[in-house]
Amino acid sequence: MNDQPLNDQLEPPKPIEDPSLIEDPHVIQQPNRSTPLGALFLFVAVCSVLVGMIVPGFAAIQESSVALVETIVLIVLGMGGGSVIGFLIGLLFEDRVGAALIGSLVGAASGFVATLMSMAKDTSTPSVFLTAVIGSIVVLVCAFIMRQRSKSETRN
Repeated sequence: MNDQPLNDQLEPPKPIEDPSLIEDPHVIQQPNRSTPLGALFLFVAVCSVLVGMIVPGFAAIQESSVALVETIVLIVLGMGGGSVIGFLIGLLFEDRVGAALIGSLVGAASGFVATLMSMAKDTSTPSVFLTAVIGSIVVLVCAFIMRQRSKSETRN
């Protein structure tokens, strides 16, 4: 056998030069990812397009002699119809429960916007249409540019 004690056979540990390299096994390391500023711009752009589309509906509700109860019933029916359609579409996905719930929420929001757009006066229809089309184009172009930039950053 070997005459040297076991402690003499082991190499001493090397000191760690950078203390940030020490990993604590109790801390879960998260990748350093943040939301890009472009995503915030897209969110604000989508919100502003939706607001631009529903404002004429609110204006028509204020100026009209339609009762408040009838207006609320129309909005609830629009949201309910959109929710049912979104729920049914959500059932087509693999995660049926989660997709159906998210589909219901998105459908209800879409039904709300569609109901208010339908309540707008006929004279405001062209402005609502232009707001929707131009806003959608801006959002799509920005999303395309962000996608292209993220692809080029991952290649480098």
